[in-house]
Amino acid sequence: MDIVWMGALLALWDVVGQCRRAGSLDSDIVPESVTPNDIPDLLRRAPSIRLIVFNGGGAEAWFRRCFGKRLREEPFVGIRRVRLPSTSPAHAARTPARKLALWRRALREIVAAAPHGSGRGATPLRDSGTDPEWRNRES
Repeated sequence: MDIVWMGALLALWDVVGQCRRAGSLDSDIVPESVTPNDIPDLLRRAPSIRLIVFNGGGAEAWFRRCFGKRLREEPFVGIRRVRLPSTSPAHAARTPARKLALWRRALREIVAAAPHGSGRGATPLRDSGTDPEWRNRES
């Protein structure tokens, strides 16, 4: 499993585990070639995961495509899903500085909301009702 752990508060894992594509863009992925990472197994083995954050709409779309029919079943029940702007340079709708600011704010809120976070108590994550640039997806 190729997962990066950061202080046990955050894990990073691609939705797509393996695929064929002609170039480096997600739009070059050959859909029939996609093998998703076993996210259900990860969630079963790490039941403290309560939030999945997507690096852009492409990651969220692949997640829905691979697991969408099962999102109302275990182990996905009760897990919040949030889409943040893609960090890819190909996604130029926002400047790199704006993307960085959005990611920093989101990560600060995620860490603050963690039960074993900063000790300041749980802080609710911002959602699309209070911030239009924060795309919240409830399960």
